[in-house]
Amino acid sequence: DLRQRPDRLLHLLALTARQDGYTIWGVELEARIVGRSLRRRTRPRLVHFLYGDHDVHFSPRVLGRLGVRTVATLYFSVEELERRMPRKRHLRHLDLVLATGRDQQAHLAQFVDPARLGRLPLGVDTGFFRPDPAVAPVPGRLLQVGANRRDLPTLRTAIERLRADGREVSVEFVGCDEAATEFAGLPEVTVRSGLSDEERRLSYRGAEVVVLPLSEGGSSNALNEALACGVPVVATDRPNLVDYADPRCVTLVPPSDPQA
Repeated sequence: DLRQRPDRLLHLLALTARQDGYTIWGVELEARIVGRSLRRRTRPRLVHFLYGDHDVHFSPRVLGRLGVRTVATLYFSVEELERRMPRKRHLRHLDLVLATGRDQQAHLAQFVDPARLGRLPLGVDTGFFRPDPAVAPVPGRLLQVGANRRDLPTLRTAIERLRADGREVSVEFVGCDEAATEFAGLPEVTVRSGLSDEERRLSYRGAEVVVLPLSEGGSSNALNEALACGVPVVATDRPNLVDYADPRCVTLVPPSDPQA
């Protein structure tokens, strides 16, 4: 029980927010920012909450009274915003709310003054994530990166159908420990975690295709990183993701359709 811990006041504040993902760490972060802002000598002019889904709730109103402008970037899909952030009143006290996709932006316009709402697409370091002609892709290698909102059952069925049709495919999962359970008993499946950026880049370069099976909409760093490495992508047709999907290198398929 969180209420029995020594720092129960901070936990109670986190629980009061009714914001899944906003924890004691978010409360402590906001407390430190407010404490610093109370002193003129250390007061910032602007605070950007890079992970606004998790790190901001109480402070924007206080910071606004101190003359500190606040910005938050949100990554939750529309479904997650409703499920994990049922209370959105605190967003009204931010000077600017940044969405990462058009559908997310349109949804947030119900709760935030459009004049304080913008869109900042996800970026990718193309100096680091780039093709390497010296690295040849492994024939038949499919790569799936990340765990959030992944539709693993549909992917498993699709892999089984490919093999039933005589296709020789192997699957590598990076940062998706759940795949070890979902794909148990299926041969030629590798699950890897804790990779460095260099190791993850090598995985992209070694894949023939990156697959992104999604159960909900949302932006995807994995999509951008794969494309930057010159790897084609097959992804579920979901809101926000389509903003980044160039049809020349991304194939979008209907949700929950392994045949596609």
